[in-house]
Amino acid sequence: MEKRSGMARKLDEVGRIVIPKEIRTYLDLREGSKLEIAINNIGEVILRRSGGNISDSAMKYGELLHKYIDMSVAFVADNVVEASFGEDVLGCKPSASVMNVIASGVTYFACIDDKTTIMPLFINMDSNIKSQIICPIRQDGECIGAILTYGVKPSVEIWEVKVVEFVAKIIGG
Repeated sequence: MEKRSGMARKLDEVGRIVIPKEIRTYLDLREGSKLEIAINNIGEVILRRSGGNISDSAMKYGELLHKYIDMSVAFVADNVVEASFGEDVLGCKPSASVMNVIASGVTYFACIDDKTTIMPLFINMDSNIKSQIICPIRQDGECIGAILTYGVKPSVEIWEVKVVEFVAKIIGG
């Protein structure tokens, strides 16, 4: 599907252009968003939202996870949140605790109902998290990132953990 803004843009002296707001909104581009720039075989410039190690399908799964399990969702890759749904934490740095879970390759979940330890998820951020799932994403046997789901509901159901783990397996390939 092709979206057109109907506007021509001029390059500035260092080769920059302003992407029209309609297109930024459509691609969910914010300051700091990564873009993939390509040229097709007929000379057209193609811009695609890039999530670093997080694929386009991860973006769709994140939205579905957010709606389905009613928790905020963040995808971590390269030591930064590259996509988020619910609470906007795009660009935030994960805490050392989260990085340790990613390095371990083992899913961690906690909630206040079970009296398990709620880990801080992001550096320099206070929150009222009452439940969380931290699920590493593995690709070719290596941890490439994680899915973080978290919220204010007091419990985590095992089916929610399994759904997050399933999505992590799909994204990891």
